[in-house]
Amino acid sequence: MIGAWRKITNARTTNGTSATVLICALMVAEITCSLESNMIFAALSGLYATYGDPVKVNWLITGFTLAAASSAAIGGRLGDIYGRRRVLLVMLALSVSGSLLSATTDVFEVVVVGRVLQGMTMAVLPLCFGLLRENLALEDVGVGVGLLGSVYALTVGIGTVLGGIIVDNFNWQAIFLASAFTGLLAFLATLRFVPPSKSPPSTAPLDLIGGILFAPAIAAIIYGISTGGQQAGGIGLLLGGVMTLMVWARYELRHSHPLLDLRLLHRREMLLVCLAMMLTAMGPMMMLIVLLPLLQQPTWTGIGFELPAALAGMLKLPGNIVAAAAIVCGGLLAKRIGLRPVLLISMGVTIAGWIALSLWHDALWVVVVIMSLALSPGVSVVTAMAPQMVIANTPGGRVGEATGMLQVFRALGQALSGQVLGYCLATSLVTSPDDGNHFPTEAAFVASFVVIAALAAAVFTLFAGLRSDRPIASGARL
Repeated sequence: MIGAWRKITNARTTNGTSATVLICALMVAEITCSLESNMIFAALSGLYATYGDPVKVNWLITGFTLAAASSAAIGGRLGDIYGRRRVLLVMLALSVSGSLLSATTDVFEVVVVGRVLQGMTMAVLPLCFGLLRENLALEDVGVGVGLLGSVYALTVGIGTVLGGIIVDNFNWQAIFLASAFTGLLAFLATLRFVPPSKSPPSTAPLDLIGGILFAPAIAAIIYGISTGGQQAGGIGLLLGGVMTLMVWARYELRHSHPLLDLRLLHRREMLLVCLAMMLTAMGPMMMLIVLLPLLQQPTWTGIGFELPAALAGMLKLPGNIVAAAAIVCGGLLAKRIGLRPVLLISMGVTIAGWIALSLWHDALWVVVVIMSLALSPGVSVVTAMAPQMVIANTPGGRVGEATGMLQVFRALGQALSGQVLGYCLATSLVTSPDDGNHFPTEAAFVASFVVIAALAAAVFTLFAGLRSDRPIASGARL
């Protein structure tokens, strides 16, 4: 990471300012996005006690996810049309307002509205990638993406721990005050240090119908997948969402200026990377769904280590630190051997890690070593480098739109992950004789490890099909 900082320190943006200052400002925005995604998990236990309904409380997660899926695509495209810095400022302002709204009331429905507004920060990721491509020379973009990815990997782990510290010492709403503070810092840093877009705003008409149809279609699909088996109308919502999405796709393919141009998927590399991101999000990326229960599960069940939740979260931090360093090293290595080999190596390490975990999971130190040296760094490098492959195969004026589409595929994979991994863990259960609680058996955990390894193998196959990571011309047609 130090070497990457030294290299980028000597780089300049296209208008002559320091690339380091630009990247630092974008890092603050990215930290805001990461913290808002993860700190809420530390408060769930207290929220269950406050509102008394876990299904109801989960809307604090679902609302954020639905808004994130929509904003990732729409925000990226709006940045391409109206200027990425301008749209980034708007998204950060919405995020701060949402954080303040959730922090100042305990009325559940209002807190959910605040979380939805917080979900707008998911547009930060594609906008930051687009701003790197817009302001840095192509040879420096990879290092910048790596640095942003490393910071995101670090704050994913830190967010859970920080949220726990806040909840343990203050009211749970204090996590929203922390989010508002970081969001305000990001807004001021962007306003001061990120150069305005060089090109004037586009005069092309805004695709309002595409924007209106896209958001509810994705929302209905994710909600239907998540609750279709438990709540009436879930299957209907799922089918309705799919039909709406088909209508939306047909409309967008025929539109002269679509909000999200599906024709980008006609390019082989774009399609393969998007599918790979979705499968990665279905399994390897969501490893905490199986690893945290493994660390906390009572030892009498035959598997698990009965650790406190805070300690279990702390054991994830070494993996985040290793992942941050691996992302930077991966970005530097990609400049020498190309993105495709780096993606293949990283996913190969991930596959090996999950296979090893399925065979050896009896000793705590073995689980922590595998998690820290294989699972966390492998998937983190893939998550950080996949957008760089998209950037390399997308004209400069479409980067925000293309990386936004990548985040949509990621959100869909995350929505499916809860169902897939939840089903694996429910295949074999053991019941506590004391309180009647159910816990997954060793066979259930091993089944989830094998499924994740299989998903990682599918991602490896998709990456093997990539043919090019060379940047294409800004004015190239897709």
